[in-house]
Amino acid sequence: MSAVTIGALSVLVICVLIFAGMHIAVALILCSFVGVWLIKGNVSTAADLLGMAAADSIASYDLAVVPLFVLMGLLINATTLPADGFRLANHFLRRVKGGVGIATVLGNAVMSAVTGVTIASVAIFTKIAVPQMVRLGYKPRFAVGLVAGSGVLGMMIPPSLLIIIYCLITEQSVGRMFIGAIGPGLLLTAALCVGVFLMAWKWKSFVGEVNDTGKEAEEAPTPAVIAKTVGPLALMILCTFGGLYGGIFTAPEAGAVGAFMAFVVAMVRGDLNRETVRKVLLETGSTTSAICILIVAANMYGRLIALSGMPNAFTAWLAQANLGFYALIWVYVLLLLVLGTALDSISTVLLSVPLLLPTFAAYQVDLIWIGVITVLAVEMGIVTPPLGISAFVVKGALQDRSISLGDIYAGSMPFIAIMFIVLALLITFPAITTALL
Repeated sequence: MSAVTIGALSVLVICVLIFAGMHIAVALILCSFVGVWLIKGNVSTAADLLGMAAADSIASYDLAVVPLFVLMGLLINATTLPADGFRLANHFLRRVKGGVGIATVLGNAVMSAVTGVTIASVAIFTKIAVPQMVRLGYKPRFAVGLVAGSGVLGMMIPPSLLIIIYCLITEQSVGRMFIGAIGPGLLLTAALCVGVFLMAWKWKSFVGEVNDTGKEAEEAPTPAVIAKTVGPLALMILCTFGGLYGGIFTAPEAGAVGAFMAFVVAMVRGDLNRETVRKVLLETGSTTSAICILIVAANMYGRLIALSGMPNAFTAWLAQANLGFYALIWVYVLLLLVLGTALDSISTVLLSVPLLLPTFAAYQVDLIWIGVITVLAVEMGIVTPPLGISAFVVKGALQDRSISLGDIYAGSMPFIAIMFIVLALLITFPAITTALL
């Protein structure tokens, strides 16, 4: 059996094991070990090679960025800032058609800039925004679909945990990747806001008979309330990412500054107590540990793929088939969408990126651009049926049990279409990503 055949079979076996219920890290490590053993014909060589892969991946200084940004996000999620920010945006957009929906998108975008986790944003805004929208006449299907769809901003807008993991796998600069994601993140935010406005204006059968431009009078927030809400968020974003983008901090240092500021903000606002701190630290440790073992597994899997010669064989096949680079991009996007419907975001990236990264590198394209495309395609997948995990998070966080998973999937379809348009623009115009680099 040739090395290329062993590499191809390993991918198939990994997919089977994952869909059978095995943890992706275990599947990757097991198949990588057996694959290298079969290729080299020596179990000791396989153990040594994969041991070196594990040591190299964990010893990376850039890996320190993971627990720091996770801690920052969890600390902010433990405060009332997300709810306060939504209420503030809702107030100032009260005269705009579809204002509550737009406030939900903008709230997700702002919180994404200080948390970076899709699932956290989706859970929070399901509890905050959905009851408000339903109360004002929005159809439940539209409300839950909007929350599930706009939740992708959690991974598109820096700091994004998925972006960090992509950078660790591909050995790209986290700082450059964050900068490259700014344009696409803002574009997607604007597209979702415009989509909500147009749907509220022209598609009332889907959105509902809403008149939130004429909502009952609400007490205007005082300057003190505005400062208490906007000030901490603006200061965190300015200090953390201003320092990162300005070259003052490295990515791990920016994460440390952000985590410290999040702790101070939570303390000043009175949202932290001993039990909350304990839960945040435990969840930070749990999340970081899970990510580290996944990074180790992905590194081992990447060694197997490189050793098997699959990337070179695949590149040669593409040259013979004369498909072209953009055909490869769309095949890659389709793979991410299919995997994303059944796996979580991190698992999809760990499985697909090591497989095709060497092929992209052979075309000498900017891997930051490929990374942004990867993140958006993966996030589209987790909203898409039949197993889009974002829909399950919305369903789990809902207080209204009359809303079914089918309603969530149906409601998210227009927003998936908007994401697809943005994805096509990012592929067609790489400068949207690379202009700031």
